[in-house]
Amino acid sequence: MNLKNPVFNEGAGEFISVRKAQALKDTYYNAKLASGQRHDELTRSEFFGLDNIKQLLNQKGCVGLRIHYASRWEDENGREVPPTEGKLKPRILITGVDSRGRDLPANAASGGLKDDANGNETMVLAEGMPCPQHCAE
Repeated sequence: MNLKNPVFNEGAGEFISVRKAQALKDTYYNAKLASGQRHDELTRSEFFGLDNIKQLLNQKGCVGLRIHYASRWEDENGREVPPTEGKLKPRILITGVDSRGRDLPANAASGGLKDDANGNETMVLAEGMPCPQHCAE
């Protein structure tokens, strides 16, 4: 690892043009359609609110975010259902990452993480609003 330019830093990633971004999205979309997925069933994106993103970024030691690809069983409205009762849909999970490349929830148990009703750490952002169910008009 080049210590003058570590991989896990606040400047990782790069901005691309809107045209290039659209080409990448079109390639993904067209490949999914070609594989037999229907237009109205194809998850194209997920929206996450700024307040939740800020909570992840404000964790001690956070230098950036990691986007995890995941899947879960959902009904036609995007609600979670038991396996095989709906369709397996792609989902996004977002975690804060430290300068060593580690997801922060695994390392920050004593760092003041918010717990849910079952005492589980809840600093993995999920449950974004998927498109096509929630797309811009």
